[in-house]
Amino acid sequence: MMEFDQTSRRSYLKYATAGIGAGIASATAGCSDIIGDDDSDLDSMDMLWTEDSMAIPVALAGEDVEAWEDEGIDLDVTVTGYGRYSQAIQQGEANINNLNAAIYMNAYRDDEDIVLVGATETQVNGAFVREESDIESLEDFEDQHIGMPPRSTGTSMLMLSMIQDELGIDDLEDYASDVTYTDPPVLQELLTEDEDIDVMFQFTGFTIQGRAEGSPVRQVFDPDEYWEDRTGENAIISFWGADRDWLENNPQQALDFLQGWENARDHTMENTSDVVDQYGALAGFTADEELAVYEDVLEEGAMPDIERWDDDMVDAQFDILDLMVEFDFYDDRPDIDDDVFTHSELEDMAEDS
Repeated sequence: MMEFDQTSRRSYLKYATAGIGAGIASATAGCSDIIGDDDSDLDSMDMLWTEDSMAIPVALAGEDVEAWEDEGIDLDVTVTGYGRYSQAIQQGEANINNLNAAIYMNAYRDDEDIVLVGATETQVNGAFVREESDIESLEDFEDQHIGMPPRSTGTSMLMLSMIQDELGIDDLEDYASDVTYTDPPVLQELLTEDEDIDVMFQFTGFTIQGRAEGSPVRQVFDPDEYWEDRTGENAIISFWGADRDWLENNPQQALDFLQGWENARDHTMENTSDVVDQYGALAGFTADEELAVYEDVLEEGAMPDIERWDDDMVDAQFDILDLMVEFDFYDDRPDIDDDVFTHSELEDMAEDS
């Protein structure tokens, strides 16, 4: 696949019409201040996503139907590499943006003043075994060779924290016969082709591939399902975070941004097949079987209503962060009272401003 540094939707469409863009196309980013009519009353904002995110089709389809314009915002969506995406708020490229648990905890560790204002995506990850394997549950992982994405990733930290707590162990490496940390494509090969590992934990893209009809693997652990059974709330893999100073001065704009996202999400839910056909490849899915699973995931509510970001959901997510601290991934975590605003609290802030 041709690789470029970054892409906004406008630039992607430009390259696509030139015959280049079935994949990620390159263009200038952070360009919302030079796009649009000079007399526009819309607030210019930027949103960055990392490559192959399952939320990219939602964001791009939302732009198509002016989901944010309806809320007074001229939004420019940029798809870029993980490093730049992970620093979007810290480097001032976005005032409010999607971030995962690792980005949030790293920012707190580094004294970056980022607060959470919403939930973006539930945890679409999991553990997989070969179809013919006798492994059926977490307890069967004992003395097995397990493969995981790099230990520093949010996905691995969240799943390790959950399963170590559930199994009552301090370290999965003391429970399994061996644990190999490597990139997701290598894990897939080690499990299905080389058969060097017995279990693999995977990112979203490979999770959706693993659930697809005809896949050589089957899922034996679903962290979102597990956490919902345990707490009554979904496990959230990524959040809406905002720069605190900006948020305190622009609470209504933050609400408008979140409402624009919900408009885009609703449009996608109502037109899932069309959106998936148009933009599914940008989320990393091309086979019909994978696109069908992706469509099911969206329809099952992988992107929660913005009003669901309430005390109960926040508490359930901070229970996971507490486990990450307990298992020494971090020394401390943000303060739930000072560093998180529920949706109702954000509405109150906007009303008082």
